[in-house]
Amino acid sequence: MATAALCVAACSATGPLYEAAAAPTNGQALVYIYRLPNTPFTARRASFWLDDVRVAELNQSGYTRFYAPEGSHTLSQRWPWDVAGGKTTYLGVRWQAGKTYYYNLESSLDFRGLGETVTWRISAIDPLRASREITAYHYQPPLGTDQLH
Repeated sequence: MATAALCVAACSATGPLYEAAAAPTNGQALVYIYRLPNTPFTARRASFWLDDVRVAELNQSGYTRFYAPEGSHTLSQRWPWDVAGGKTTYLGVRWQAGKTYYYNLESSLDFRGLGETVTWRISAIDPLRASREITAYHYQPPLGTDQLH
């Protein structure tokens, strides 16, 4: 029990609570990604990529934000090889300049029969819902956003 409590504390994001970013400009879209708490693989960071650029490593209850070029992209979440065999989840997205988009990582653990099944996906979230949910999340700076074009 103490180990589980330690992991929950150590594996949660600890940055500042949500703060809205400035509106996007210059052909850019603003993108938020947040990771729900108390989900499978909480001890590991979830790695997020936009096309071929790693843009975030999120702990549970963490979020990041970044500006990205408008247009069609592939948003993906990748686990390391020791988690789920390194599987990746993909989501095709199309962003318009000046707009803000929200995504979260949902996962679940299902016990059926003799084994367990873990499923996860990246989901686009309605901005009204996301703007309420994300206020409880902690900021984790983006990675590699200087490589987005």
